[in-house]
Amino acid sequence: MPPSDIAVSPSTTGVVLGRTIQFTALPTGGTFVPVTWEVVGGDKNGTVSTSGLYTAPKVTGTYQVRVYVTKDPSIAAVANVTVATGVSISIEPETILGRYSFGQQVPFKASILGTDASKITWSVSDPDGGVVSNAGVYVAPSKAGYYRVTATSQEDPTKTGNYDVLVSDTKVVKMTVQGKGDIYIRMAQNEAPNTTDNFLSLTRSGFYNGSYFHRYGPDEGQPTFIQGGDPLTKTLPLDDPSIGTGGPGYTINFETNSLKHELGAIAMARGSGLNTAGSQFYICQETIPAFDGNYVVFGKVIGNISAALTLRRFDKISTAVVVE
Repeated sequence: MPPSDIAVSPSTTGVVLGRTIQFTALPTGGTFVPVTWEVVGGDKNGTVSTSGLYTAPKVTGTYQVRVYVTKDPSIAAVANVTVATGVSISIEPETILGRYSFGQQVPFKASILGTDASKITWSVSDPDGGVVSNAGVYVAPSKAGYYRVTATSQEDPTKTGNYDVLVSDTKVVKMTVQGKGDIYIRMAQNEAPNTTDNFLSLTRSGFYNGSYFHRYGPDEGQPTFIQGGDPLTKTLPLDDPSIGTGGPGYTINFETNSLKHELGAIAMARGSGLNTAGSQFYICQETIPAFDGNYVVFGKVIGNISAALTLRRFDKISTAVVVE
């Protein structure tokens, strides 16, 4: 009894010019019967052996390999083959998300040209950045951070596809600084709920967009930090004596917590009184224990700390957005 249907594996794949790839016929129902292989369009599109071994032509393009039941050609299946000059990979999540939660599972898929799609090795850049299975299923760690998931071609390990993963248990602000890239700041919503609510509200309103960092600690004999958040920097020259006095038109109360001025910590700048902070903030470019308890730390850089360490006066915040 002939099979009721037939499939071919892989059904979509890629191969480098002149290379070979093995196809397999998968009959459904009935008993196994002889099958015939052919390249749609003839030998100019490559050749295929009686066992399903396809040899790519020396011209790039997308071709089809067909297999059918020898005694009943109506029972057939077709595989699509992309023939390329070399291997290339792109990687995308099947579900687009802005921020991944601790322990969240995310299936990634890699689109690959020039080799068998199954010949991919998956990895995560940071040993603490979670794990990814051979099938590309990523499990986020229980540590906030910005990690890279990579798909690497086994045939040509120089060819990779990358996807950067933002993992956090709380909201994150993505601050894009002109010429420096995106800096990701995790909000300490549990430890400093009122301060983070204020910063998030200002961010959502576009308050920081177009403003400049106006104060660099070492210029004044202070520890290494970079300060921004003054709306006056949008309209006044940065050497104007008023720079550093601007705010949102209100102040917020001091919020005591146990967070420290670690490398990458973000804290509220203020005047002489505890309850005088408004919109100005600073990022620690070194550990500053002398500031602990005197200023409210409300977050930490978890992505692109290298860029945060290069921030100086006159660097411009193009945009700041909340990654929900």
